[in-house]
Amino acid sequence: MKKYKFIFFIFCLFLLVSSKSYASSNQLIDESLDKLDIEISRRNVYLKQKQLVIDSLENQLRKSCVEICKYHLYSSLSDQYCSFIYDSAFVYTQKMLASAVKLNDQSKQKTAKIKLSFVLLSSGLFTEAKEVLENIDIKKESDSLKLNYYSVYARLYFDLAVYADDSFYSDKYKIKGSLYQDSVIQFEQDPELKLAAMGQRDMKKREYSTAIKDYETLLSKDGLTNHEIAIAASSLGYIYSLKGEKDKAINALVIAAIADIKSVTKETVALRNLASMLFTYDNNFQRAYKYIEIAYEDAQFYHARHRIAEVSSVLPIIQKGRMDTIEEQKNQYIRFFIAMCLLVIVGIVFLFIIIKQYRKLSETKDIILKS
Repeated sequence: MKKYKFIFFIFCLFLLVSSKSYASSNQLIDESLDKLDIEISRRNVYLKQKQLVIDSLENQLRKSCVEICKYHLYSSLSDQYCSFIYDSAFVYTQKMLASAVKLNDQSKQKTAKIKLSFVLLSSGLFTEAKEVLENIDIKKESDSLKLNYYSVYARLYFDLAVYADDSFYSDKYKIKGSLYQDSVIQFEQDPELKLAAMGQRDMKKREYSTAIKDYETLLSKDGLTNHEIAIAASSLGYIYSLKGEKDKAINALVIAAIADIKSVTKETVALRNLASMLFTYDNNFQRAYKYIEIAYEDAQFYHARHRIAEVSSVLPIIQKGRMDTIEEQKNQYIRFFIAMCLLVIVGIVFLFIIIKQYRKLSETKDIILKS
């Protein structure tokens, strides 16, 4: 008997600890999502800050008359608009290329073409981006230019692998992307950027444990830009989701989404993936719908064709889940209202019976007193 009591005690203790752990985990996720919601409410603040930087560069451009200064200003404006507004990024990168031609500088022309290919692939124009890269002779150029060239080529094939989304072509693209990424790692001198490149390569090779170490080491370092944080945390969130570690995936994606908001990055995947996670695992339809709407708005704002397609494939599913939830809540309210009405009716009937019995009792009492 004592043995069974002990087993029962251990079982109850296990349930108690498990419930506390689950509650604690959910609380941490809620706190993390609350921080994201605060940053979402500040989107316009970050947007105005970025616009001030762009306005300053454009003012300098209007005053500048030396071609080399124009080239560098066009480059800076291309960087500002890259992952923000595709059309403007494309225009300024084209002007950067035209300026390099006027300067008759082959290295600067190739730099502009590499940047142009990146802008094109960020918008989902993969064929056009590949054509630009194929027309660049990189053999005799500097290591830094080779690094940029190989980096864009790696991104191109990795994005094509995601876009193809099948076992045959995706694997081929990943292999090609990994080869270019090996070149990136070879030429990269910055320790943080080398770690980021290693993490991406390991992730694409499905060496997830190594990739997690790469990204966690990278994110532990100081001095990263918001854009670098966003890419690393988003990749980490993706890996954790594949491993079924839901809480870690959500927290990593929240970090990535916040970094995207602070850097005013519109060409992004973190918020879309976070919405999918909340919808699939947490049944958090309200937040999932809110985040996927913002992700769709951002994709349209940037004019990223492949991002719009990716979000569009998820948006109707989350919309339906949200509508189903609203409908179920409405039905619950109706059922509750009907139940309350029935209770009121039953209460009135009982009250009527009690009053009737009380009157009978009073009449009986009067008869007894009179007799």
